[in-house]
Amino acid sequence: MDDAPNSAIPVIEPVRTRRIQMTMCASFVASLVVANFVNMEDSTIADIVCGPLILATVIHHLVIIILAFRQRRRKYRVREIPNLVPVTARFGVVATCWILASFWLFVTMFYLLRVQSRQQRTFVMTGFEAALAFAVATMCSQERLEMLDRMEDRQSSVMYHVNDDGEFVGTEGP
Repeated sequence: MDDAPNSAIPVIEPVRTRRIQMTMCASFVASLVVANFVNMEDSTIADIVCGPLILATVIHHLVIIILAFRQRRRKYRVREIPNLVPVTARFGVVATCWILASFWLFVTMFYLLRVQSRQQRTFVMTGFEAALAFAVATMCSQERLEMLDRMEDRQSSVMYHVNDDGEFVGTEGP
């Protein structure tokens, strides 16, 4: 294997990152299904909040999935790999996932207060979407906490330098 400083290699994503992305895809589809059930003629507070929430969820998930795809396709230099942070483990992603999950729970509770025969489907679908949103937020939080623990536990680090022969060498640091 070439240890030159400019050599780039692909990195395999953790299993949890792939699960998060698949759950986001399911949440994306569920949001679009909820959009079909929302009744904008009889505007309740849940209907008013649900429209923009669907839009925010779709945009959020698309951006995260695209960023994760770009990160997966990129090749990294050897010295970048130990500090690699998955897109789904970044603080902004974790925070926005929890915000979306909270709003989905809020909307579901308001639909629960007005469960009628025609809104029962909307309640069930928003409840399903809230469960998916909480699953995504929980998995992203777990991934972030594990990543922070890994970085904290890493007392020693690999240091790269050029030896007397001009070769690029990696050694264990303090």
